[in-house]
Amino acid sequence: MRYLFFSILLILFNQYEGDAQTQFFVGGSLKYGIPTNSFTGNGEYLRGLAGSSQAGIELSGYIRFKHRIGLIGGIGQQLQYLHLRDKDFSNRHPGFVSDIENYSYYYHVFSQIQFTQSISTYGRTFVYVNGGFDLNFARSGSIEDRDFFSITNEQVDVKTTYNASNIALTGEVGVQHFFSAKFLMTAGINTSFSNTPLYEMNYTVTSNSGSTILAQDNMTSYGNYIGFKAAAFYKFAEIEAKPKKLKPHPEVPSPPAVVAKDTIKKDTLNGQLKGRDVVVTHRVVVTSPKVTIKIWDHQIIDGDIVSLNLNGNWLVENYTLEKKQYVLQVDLNEGDNLFVLHALNLGKYSPNTAAIIIDDGVTQNKVILESSLLQSGTIDIVFQPKK
Repeated sequence: MRYLFFSILLILFNQYEGDAQTQFFVGGSLKYGIPTNSFTGNGEYLRGLAGSSQAGIELSGYIRFKHRIGLIGGIGQQLQYLHLRDKDFSNRHPGFVSDIENYSYYYHVFSQIQFTQSISTYGRTFVYVNGGFDLNFARSGSIEDRDFFSITNEQVDVKTTYNASNIALTGEVGVQHFFSAKFLMTAGINTSFSNTPLYEMNYTVTSNSGSTILAQDNMTSYGNYIGFKAAAFYKFAEIEAKPKKLKPHPEVPSPPAVVAKDTIKKDTLNGQLKGRDVVVTHRVVVTSPKVTIKIWDHQIIDGDIVSLNLNGNWLVENYTLEKKQYVLQVDLNEGDNLFVLHALNLGKYSPNTAAIIIDDGVTQNKVILESSLLQSGTIDIVFQPKK
């Protein structure tokens, strides 16, 4: 079974080659719900009233792989409020009612695995499903609350015993949205289920002499609930996946690696293109006159529109970058070949940014290229024939 689980994870990780980043978030959440399956006593006298509720606050860390799978873990505190009443008390004593309130605070640590699927054109909105567990820590020992009703000649004993801890299975389904490149909000329906008691309440009504039991019941709470949860996350780090290296053919030597970095900029070449400076920011050396170029929006899909130019010829015009890779097959001249990313807008988040892979059949070189409305980022693809 565990091998099947890991195989499914690997398939999901590799489903989208163009969306290969790992993202790291910190955040917090609030949740509110209604206790469920809490009354498992005899039920002869006690009954729950409207107003019983469950609330909680959490701090968490979140790792997200390829916008497909996430791992979430953290700590939190929860409050369960139960409002009970002896349904026969007013029958025995017309004009009087018995209200029993219980506030239970407990801490918990939690862990969940998440699966997401994009549902928007620009890839900023997702549906998600979570599954995991909570480890709840309640008070140990017992608390006894006794109240005397002298006017009724009755004595009411309410004794609550808290267990040290229990483990609950959790589930959640909802929607999440990137409001910016770093800010993520989620909202959904969540639930918790355990078959181990969190606390037990024994309710006994006796005569003042203590010799006659007039009413007796008990209630067991497992901490189960169903409710609404809202969370906010801040992305503080991101790791881009490295392009896969192709194994060279035995008689073909490996070509040189990329010789230009993001921080190295050359002088403007060939003047301007459509009124903008053409600035070489990267240089890639290839050994084949035919190469495959793949281009996509590597981060949040925010509506970037571009045109692509090679050596003064327009390959693609007015193309909206997507999560899916756009693939081009191009022929190169010997020596320098200028591949220009011409931005037609800045999308939702400036600047216009694209991930590009240049594949000559031996090696894949990945470049993150940026363009503005004043300057076009350019790659110098240098074709050096095999000797």
